[in-house]
Amino acid sequence: MNGATTRREALHSGLALYLASQLPAPPGSGAAAARRGALHRHGSFDSGIASGDPHRHGITLWTRLHGVGRPGRVGWEIAADPDFARVLDAGTARAAHVHDHTVHAKVRSKRLKPGRPYWYRFHTRHSDSPVGRFRTRPARGSRTPLRIAVYSCQDYQTGFYAAHRDIAAQDDLDLVVMVGDYIYERAAAPGVRADTTGANRDGDVQTFREYRDKYRLYRSDPNLQAMHAAHPHLAFWDSHDVEPHDSADPSTDPYGRPRRVPHAQRLRNGIRAFLEAMPQQHPADPRRIYRRVNLGALGTVYLTDEQLYGDPYPCPFTFPPDGCPEANAPDRTYLGAAQKSWLKRSLAAESAKWKLYLGGTMMMSFDFSPGNPYNTGQWDGFVAERRELMQHILDNRIDNVVRLSGDIHTFFAGRVTTTGRIDGTAAAVEFIGGSISSLGIPEGLAAGSGGTADPALIAQLTNHARDTNPHIDYIETVHRGYKLIEVDEDELRVSFRAPEDARDPNTAVRTLARFTVPAGEPVIVPA
Repeated sequence: MNGATTRREALHSGLALYLASQLPAPPGSGAAAARRGALHRHGSFDSGIASGDPHRHGITLWTRLHGVGRPGRVGWEIAADPDFARVLDAGTARAAHVHDHTVHAKVRSKRLKPGRPYWYRFHTRHSDSPVGRFRTRPARGSRTPLRIAVYSCQDYQTGFYAAHRDIAAQDDLDLVVMVGDYIYERAAAPGVRADTTGANRDGDVQTFREYRDKYRLYRSDPNLQAMHAAHPHLAFWDSHDVEPHDSADPSTDPYGRPRRVPHAQRLRNGIRAFLEAMPQQHPADPRRIYRRVNLGALGTVYLTDEQLYGDPYPCPFTFPPDGCPEANAPDRTYLGAAQKSWLKRSLAAESAKWKLYLGGTMMMSFDFSPGNPYNTGQWDGFVAERRELMQHILDNRIDNVVRLSGDIHTFFAGRVTTTGRIDGTAAAVEFIGGSISSLGIPEGLAAGSGGTADPALIAQLTNHARDTNPHIDYIETVHRGYKLIEVDEDELRVSFRAPEDARDPNTAVRTLARFTVPAGEPVIVPA
């Protein structure tokens, strides 16, 4: 890869960083140590450390201080080397009880240069955090190739986070993006781990304190901590992070569980806990998380919200699906007027070569039978708006639009057309999946009916899906995993990385499939 030597200069390998992140940091520099008298005396960093919201001259550093009752401050340092021989910046940040002693240190410094790796750590007067690493955003005109990991759907109870161990070991990622369902507000199915959060210790969280407990549980996983320590992170929410729409019966949630908290308050609780737990700056409007992040001349990332601005899903989920004419209503919106206008305007004005359009749910149609979608809780429930967006891309000759999404716990690769199906005109390509640990389609259907997904059922469902959806080039329903995206001048490459068995914490992770997208063409070529 062009520029690889420059990008990896002075770096340890991803695996070495992962191992280093599990060890206590060496004593602080003289400048930082001099400030230790103003810090918390003790405290531990049991939730790990993280970085996010990378800027060309800065970063947001995150941690949670455990074992303290009073508000206070923690110290942080950023260095040009993993041994902290050359500390470039240092300071303190408040760990307040009102924010669950989380720290969001917004750092801006001209000493931090665009597109460079840096190392960071936190400390109290008598304790030190592990060491983490982040990379600043590339300069605006940079044509250095990009590497990005995209993941979603990490139900704690149903599996382990071997995929995060693999992301942590990836060499020199520019960014890791989470496209929804960082947590599950309920324990959907029995699994290999116990989730005893919530008032009834059944995984169902509704109060703000319960949501906080859920994030603490998830962040206790060492592989998730290693991923956060290794690379800068961005995230937006999906339907399990926040509850977007009220149910028809206000006494129960959409899954039929009794409400202990009214819907509006539960939504606020989910938003507040999400922003508190993520290594990124809080927006001025806490409900607005959609935005664009430019990564130089080769790529811009668009983060969109498909939960809080749109209409409720048009039809309840049933299996087999029995049709949903309401999905074709011309005035239905998934993005809301303001977000849709922003997205269309921004894509048309975008100068970066590759437009990486990230959303929570599958944009291609996914039919159970011809013209009968499997799930209208994704873009198949908003047919007119999907057509409008794809036609906008075609009319304005916006090339190299790549949709990256999650939610459905399955690996897909295919073309997004004006109709969503093979009879439309392709305007973009889409890569979906899989999930870090959440159950796939056959497993989910089997669990919902009280059975198990045997190999014959999985093969039958997969073959049926391939026959019914010819616009989808690749479908894989067995494995969990994530997407690794590599971008250069001539093409975009995607690798689907999958643990052999997400129920095994020590399982190996391998490349399941590889694809290329040549610049200027909305087509997918198996690699």
